[in-house]
Amino acid sequence: MGYAQYDNAQRVDELGLGVRLDTYRFTDAQLHGALARLLGDTAVRGRLDRAAAVIQGRQGLRRAADAIEGAAGA
Repeated sequence: MGYAQYDNAQRVDELGLGVRLDTYRFTDAQLHGALARLLGDTAVRGRLDRAAAVIQGRQGLRRAADAIEGAAGA
């Protein structure tokens, strides 16, 4: 596991967008519990929906495709 994954998991947890589990020592019960909490949490769903709207609004895929086409001279 890369170091960025640990940091990203911590940040996702701090932002209330997910649950950080111990990387190497979580149990099946902890994973199932985290999933159950997240799937049933309407506040988390709202935060994720808002984050998705912001990300989609940035048009990252279109901008990346334009940059690649521009670099390729297309």
